[in-house]
Amino acid sequence: MKNRRAAVLILLAIASGLAAFFATHAFRAGSPPGDEMRWLADEFALTPAQAAAIRQLEADYAPVCAEHCRRINEIRARLAALEKNSPDYEAARAQWTELVRECNAATMRHLESVAAAMSPGQGRRYLALVVPKLARHEHTQPFGLK
Repeated sequence: MKNRRAAVLILLAIASGLAAFFATHAFRAGSPPGDEMRWLADEFALTPAQAAAIRQLEADYAPVCAEHCRRINEIRARLAALEKNSPDYEAARAQWTELVRECNAATMRHLESVAAAMSPGQGRRYLALVVPKLARHEHTQPFGLK
């Protein structure tokens, strides 16, 4: 009887842990932009002035990001329509690679500006958190602040 009760408790603990993990993952992955700013303010103890400065940086960067996304998606559609290993495909692939490099560089400058608006320690912590994510970014949607 005790073994059965222990097994049930262990299974409940595992199920609860998995549910919490998936709920947290789903929340973080689908956060609207306002939630990102709220997360940023809470996580990095932003003052109202720092939060306002970062909101402005985000507003200023949004059209740059939108243009990068538009151009990358345009090239992505062109690549899908071309035959692989054709000269046109190779040229479009090279163009896509250059656009991704340009987007990553611009996003990195933006993230550094966001970090500079924070206290030095929090800015370093922020970059340590988001820069590795930029390296894995697939350019299917805007990068965001998280």
